[in-house]
Amino acid sequence: MISLGRLRPTTMSRAFGTAPAKNVFKVFEYGRGVNNEFADKVRDGEYGHKGVFDKNVGYVVDGAAINDRQRVEIRPSEDSNGDFVAHEGDLVSYNWLWNIPDGTQWNQSNFRHIFQLKAVNAQAANTLEGGNAGSENSAYIIGMSISGTTSRNLVVNHNRSDGDKTLLTIPLTEIDGHWIKVEFNALISDAGWLTIKITDTVTGKVYTYDSPDVYQVFTNSGATDGVKDLWRRPERTGNFETEFPATFDQYERPKWGIYRSSNGGTNSAYDAEVKLSDITISKVASGVSAVNLALNKKAYNVGPTTGANTIQLQSAGANAYGNANKLTNGVLQDLTKWNVTNVTSLSQIGNYSWLGTDGARKGSFVIDLGQAMDFSQMRLFAQSTRLKGATVYVSNDFGNHTSAADFDAMTFTQVDKKTDQGYTYATGNNNGGADSADSSYPIDLGKTYHSRYIKVTVENASGGNTGTDLTGPPRLTQVQVFNAPTSPQNLKVETSGSAKIVRWDANPASEGFTVYNGTTVLADLPAGTTSYTLPSNMTDVSKVAVRSKGTDPYSRKFMISAPSLLVDAQVLPDSLTLNKSSLTINKGASEQLVATVSPDNAANKTVTWSSSNNTVATVDQNGLVTGVTVGNATITATVGTIVKECAITVTAVEIPPAIVSITPESITTQAGTAPVMPTVVTAVYSNNTTQKLAVVWDVFSSSQYAVAGSFTVQGTVTGSTYKALANITVTTVEIPVPVIESITQINITTIPGTAPILPTVVTAVYSNKTTQQLVVTWNNIAASQYASVGIFKVQGTVAGTSIKAEATITVKTRDEESYDPPAPPTGNTPPTGNTPPTGNTPPPATGNPGTIDLEKDAKVTKETTTDGKTVTKVTVNADKLEKAAANPIVMIDVKGSDSAVNVELPSNAILNALSKQSNTVIQIQSNGASYELPVSVLKDIPKDSTVSVTISKVSGKAGDDVNAAAKNLNAKQVIPNPIEFTITVNGKEISDFGGVYVNRTISLGTTVDPSKLTAVWVDSNNQMHFVPALFSTKNGSVEITIRSLHNSIYTVIQSDKSFADMQGHWAKADVELLANKWIVNGKTDQQFAPEVNITRAEFAALVVRSLGLVEEKADGFRDVQPNDWFAGVVGTAYNAGVITGYENSTFKPNENITREQMVTMIVRALKVGGKEIQADNTVLNRFADRSDIGDWSKAAVSQALAAGLIQGVSDNAFGANEPATRAQATVVLKRMLQSLQFIN
Repeated sequence: MISLGRLRPTTMSRAFGTAPAKNVFKVFEYGRGVNNEFADKVRDGEYGHKGVFDKNVGYVVDGAAINDRQRVEIRPSEDSNGDFVAHEGDLVSYNWLWNIPDGTQWNQSNFRHIFQLKAVNAQAANTLEGGNAGSENSAYIIGMSISGTTSRNLVVNHNRSDGDKTLLTIPLTEIDGHWIKVEFNALISDAGWLTIKITDTVTGKVYTYDSPDVYQVFTNSGATDGVKDLWRRPERTGNFETEFPATFDQYERPKWGIYRSSNGGTNSAYDAEVKLSDITISKVASGVSAVNLALNKKAYNVGPTTGANTIQLQSAGANAYGNANKLTNGVLQDLTKWNVTNVTSLSQIGNYSWLGTDGARKGSFVIDLGQAMDFSQMRLFAQSTRLKGATVYVSNDFGNHTSAADFDAMTFTQVDKKTDQGYTYATGNNNGGADSADSSYPIDLGKTYHSRYIKVTVENASGGNTGTDLTGPPRLTQVQVFNAPTSPQNLKVETSGSAKIVRWDANPASEGFTVYNGTTVLADLPAGTTSYTLPSNMTDVSKVAVRSKGTDPYSRKFMISAPSLLVDAQVLPDSLTLNKSSLTINKGASEQLVATVSPDNAANKTVTWSSSNNTVATVDQNGLVTGVTVGNATITATVGTIVKECAITVTAVEIPPAIVSITPESITTQAGTAPVMPTVVTAVYSNNTTQKLAVVWDVFSSSQYAVAGSFTVQGTVTGSTYKALANITVTTVEIPVPVIESITQINITTIPGTAPILPTVVTAVYSNKTTQQLVVTWNNIAASQYASVGIFKVQGTVAGTSIKAEATITVKTRDEESYDPPAPPTGNTPPTGNTPPTGNTPPPATGNPGTIDLEKDAKVTKETTTDGKTVTKVTVNADKLEKAAANPIVMIDVKGSDSAVNVELPSNAILNALSKQSNTVIQIQSNGASYELPVSVLKDIPKDSTVSVTISKVSGKAGDDVNAAAKNLNAKQVIPNPIEFTITVNGKEISDFGGVYVNRTISLGTTVDPSKLTAVWVDSNNQMHFVPALFSTKNGSVEITIRSLHNSIYTVIQSDKSFADMQGHWAKADVELLANKWIVNGKTDQQFAPEVNITRAEFAALVVRSLGLVEEKADGFRDVQPNDWFAGVVGTAYNAGVITGYENSTFKPNENITREQMVTMIVRALKVGGKEIQADNTVLNRFADRSDIGDWSKAAVSQALAAGLIQGVSDNAFGANEPATRAQATVVLKRMLQSLQFIN
């Protein structure tokens, strides 16, 4: 990294006083005056272009003429080292601060550049093969300039052979006199990329340029293309880059300053200045691959030459590559439009293109990427518009091959994607085309392939090769290969009620997805997303598309995939039949025509009906034909492009037969799937004839088909008072059981002498591409394996599969740079937001322990309670305790199997320890349980008192009551006895710890599934309540660490709750997880009702349960009565600071909670749990509806967004006032609990 310090040319002076920056420079140029009235002043060193600074006179002499140009610039000099300048394959970053005043100083018609990225590539005359003119360095590659006169802009231009292409425009009035920060990143390559970010430090407004899309036709405008030519090769004439590589002394360099024209008029007539600060040149990397993976790689003409004419044969024999090397040499287009008739020599068509040699209109070539690489897209550049199609093949042969004969003998396989004509890509052109027009064709391969060799066969639609005619053979100038993200696979739309949901296959490699409607972005979605609910007002889905996001590891470019179009995934109707081709009816009578559309899974089966003569016969939208007058008419049915007709004859009126009955319908469906109701039913008439009549069925609810059973539905029949009847049978859904295919690798780091902490669960990958956390039992690890630095592996047995789990253990010294101390063992715990737990959460017990030796430091006695239980009593010596408490941890390990342990601690030793080290934790262990007591919670105990800590197994009637309570919940205990933890001071119990979560650990000694287990505390009425807890593995045994605000009886229970209406739902896993934690409940045992809105009181209850708070009523709100079911949870939430209510002292408990209200409660709950997140309201700027977010909730919303607890309802909408559903509330709660490390 190079930072430019203060420079001291005579035309640059230090500027102070306007910006909080350092190394600020003012670049100033005198104007010559409109009539050259200041010419003498300007001559004093201002015309530095091509001039030399003369130290004797103090200015530049022998510069350009006064009517030429002015140049005052900061730039790396010609003898700069490689850190200042850029070569091909360099990834560079330029950063600086600018202050650009607006005003008439810039009013001139010609150029005004203030930054340039420019090549030093001057080439002496006749030094290139075929000759060339001598030239100066070519025009800038990237220029930042001032444009306009009466109104002026800062513009960013990319210069190509066909001129400047504007990438970014900023009105100077917006940044006038402001310091702006410029961040410029680029890959220097013929196929490179760049990103620009300009931030106004005064207003905060950000201007950006980035083009991640490489899948598009390369238009001559060039500005939107995702691949930029950022390297200048030697030029022949006319700004036309050659295929010849740069010489050793060619490079690129940045320039800052003022470089403007003086060519008459107002050009450089006025004084001009800009200020610069903190210029930094960074070279991030060198030798980075081009975005076009085929650039400068080898390409070979292959295939037969039978039928080729003389010129095609000349091309095939021009060099060892059959002239296919022209496709990868970096020359995109030949600027000359060559005549392709009467051609007798290759030189007559420029010899900058490859000619197909397989007959008149076909040809093949092979690209050698040099090594096996990933790729998913290609682009062809042609010298005509005759192309009909291209077919792409790949090979599994990665060896070295260097001849067409090798490739003709090699096995190539066509890629999976095929058009109806068999091509990978079809242009739609089946005849004709222009021979004097450039064209480019983007080819999406449909998925990512890994190969070294790519074969492409191209075919033109027309043209010939007889004699000297070259209209037929394909003429390509370049082929590009890109490693863009794979497009979303198997895109389809589903309906759920009135909602339309777009779904696609999971892709772990994707960094996110963008959903479009045409060119309009509907949503930017994070990685892992597989669905999106379309806006409710959107009826036409034909233009819906989804793209993947990703970064190419070869070129380090951020890209988006080719679009996956929803219309491509839909099945179109292929046939339409009518139940009658002719029909005779009486005047005034009606008869139903029935249309059948095939196939059954056609996306659009809506039939449009019409009559050729409505005065004779009419037809309604359901196909019901009615005779109006005597005569003939034709009824037409249309679906898509398919048309069927029925001839209608209307006769004189006759007495029609009467309907006597409607035939019942029998329908079968699967549980959870709405039955498909027929649109017509059979009417039986008095003359024993039948007719199909339209029917409108009564509305029925989803609960009627949620589970197996049967029910009936009635319907209203057109033209009849008889009711239709449908008998509906609901069968059980049979879901194929997926099998486990692999177990995800585990990587653990520890230090010598410290046993590695292994997770209790691992991720199993199933055959249906889903994943699940399964319990694992690890093999024993010998202490010698982690005694010293090194790497070893350990295997584990996974529940339900023979596939072994494997963990790689890396043992590193603590002072190694890359050592990362292991986090507390929490299984598969997700990230926890922006800050670690603080506040109400005590620090983890780490450090060297001070151990209380029971034989030397304490008195141990045995006591018997009135009910016959033996209690081990440990009285700790005060001096020994105070000495041990100088350490972060005091260990008291009570051996033995007595049902209860009572440890007595002298208060004076605790108070003295508090005055010296307030974060000490006393850890008492006994019978597979431990209690971590922070001494800080005992800061208010009286002197000369005794603190008694008791850990006891609950048995007898009390234990039986707890077991019965678990059975009442259809759950079972997984520990033999509940455990009670109590603390007394001089016999008076301390029941809570002032909002501090205190750890209690219980050994389970077996493999468990954390998603089905939970810790609970048991109240005096034997009611069980969720308590925060984490599962971990220690020395092969599973432990649960309970984090609670109070003492009580604790146990661990297992349950397996699920809901029929959650099958296939996006929130299924999270709902079942919290249901088995006994935080959320269903509306019934089988129904959760995920899309039902949730009230403010209901959500407050969920928050109180999640935090493990004890309910207590409070007089906080006048609309909450003591006998309301929610009085306790509302009072508890109010006392904890989770809710505040409205200004009129109401809580409005029965109103639906909005998204912003839900988020505010969640952020306050995080604080109760000991975690605070920094608010950054700038994250709200991307939401168009941010003004709907109340001032009172903006901080909470920004915190929740930053922590990943919630997302917007779409890419640019947050939906602050939209009601939250039960499913949404559950998912947000789960994320909060994992962020607090309250669950795994």
